[in-house]
Amino acid sequence: MSLLYALESLRVPFLNYFFLGITYLGMEALSFVVFFIYYWCINKMGGYFILANCLIGTGINQTFKMVFRIPRPFVRDPDFTIVEEARPTTGGFSFPSGHTQNATSLYGSIAVIRNQSLIRILCAIMIVLVAFSRLYLGAHHPSDVLGGFAIGIAVLIAMTFVFRRIWNHPNMLPALFGVTGGIMVVAGLLFESGLAGGGADPEVMADSLKAYYISAGCILAAAVCEPIERKYISFDTKAVWWAQILKAAIGMGLTGALILLMKYPADALFGGLGIRYTFWFFVPTAFGICIWPMSFRWFASR
Repeated sequence: MSLLYALESLRVPFLNYFFLGITYLGMEALSFVVFFIYYWCINKMGGYFILANCLIGTGINQTFKMVFRIPRPFVRDPDFTIVEEARPTTGGFSFPSGHTQNATSLYGSIAVIRNQSLIRILCAIMIVLVAFSRLYLGAHHPSDVLGGFAIGIAVLIAMTFVFRRIWNHPNMLPALFGVTGGIMVVAGLLFESGLAGGGADPEVMADSLKAYYISAGCILAAAVCEPIERKYISFDTKAVWWAQILKAAIGMGLTGALILLMKYPADALFGGLGIRYTFWFFVPTAFGICIWPMSFRWFASR
């Protein structure tokens, strides 16, 4: 806690808002946006590489959170204060840091697939800034940040090795997503039912399960839709610059609208069960992977 107290003494309004902005660059929602923009406009397999690193990393991260159940610094020590504007980013347990893991997975993926020195330097800076922001804001212990970074790096190394084979054997991709998504759903149900250990704060546990089930829904959508897109749609990512902007903007708008709309059927079908998030996010992700790309022939022809 000594490091966190030292950072607490340095807080000023400008730095508070600066690092609050930085910390949002490590959120899972940004990974979702980057995946679709890369998948629609640059390279499909590169998009899947980003998706695999971020969502599998999130699954592992949330598993550790639900197993270890370590409280946040401001919960463990009531005398320590968090930057209040950052409190909405502190759902779930403390160890490991989800923002640090996601930043490592996202920007690490970009660094691997872009293979340019300047981009790699910028990605490394982003990872460090997001990790430091979690300490400055009072959201995590140093061990949480190190744990999140370790998970992100480990998954990045593993996925780099796996995708070297998948790049030439794309039939392996649905199996990767199907197996990991299925494991996450089963593990989520076990945690939710208490078979994997009980006694945790229900509200904090629900926050971790939400991220877990959302990741599972997106991964399973990729498992189902990737072979459909590859066999029946096979869209071209290329288009003139203004068509690329339209393609991404309209696609993200429609996907975002579907996320809002799918809440109601998900709640109606599954009630308060956490697995409703899997169904909720399966449909918008499926739309983005193999429905919206059906329009890309028009964009490519402009």
